[in-house]
Amino acid sequence: ELSGGWRACRAESQRDGSCTRWLRGPQPSLPTTALATLLAAGELQLPNGDDPYFSDNLAHIPDINVTGASFYTLTWERQMPVEQLSAECREQQTDRAWLRLE
Repeated sequence: ELSGGWRACRAESQRDGSCTRWLRGPQPSLPTTALATLLAAGELQLPNGDDPYFSDNLAHIPDINVTGASFYTLTWERQMPVEQLSAECREQQTDRAWLRLE
């Protein structure tokens, strides 16, 4: 079960593998996009509501060529019981595991 419990962090808020400022607002529902997460967290203010495709809202979304890639680069984190981790992760006795979805 991978739904719920996720939180997002901008790349520019990460130091030494830890997040210094988690995004506020509703928890992201995965799968999602960085843009949808930033809008839900109130990180981007659009003049006509949160729908980027409504009216001229797209014109008010900062361009990645201006902001830099780190503005739209997010990592998502979720706590999960160790029983849900693979045997390989449990053998390494680490507190972090990468989840690869294909």
